[in-house]
Amino acid sequence: MTGRMANCPNVDPDAFYCYFEPIDLLPEGGRARRADPGHHDAIVDEAIENAKYRPS
Repeated sequence: MTGRMANCPNVDPDAFYCYFEPIDLLPEGGRARRADPGHHDAIVDEAIENAKYRPS
């Protein structure tokens, strides 16, 4: 996913919030994946999993 993941400890320390880049800024492969609704849940799940292991 191209975008940003953030958490907000003051609101919910266990939640992640997704901020997606505009689709026209994505590389071709990212645009194709985002255009397919069948990939949407996987894109978000992958982004959250990756964010869990990044330093704050």
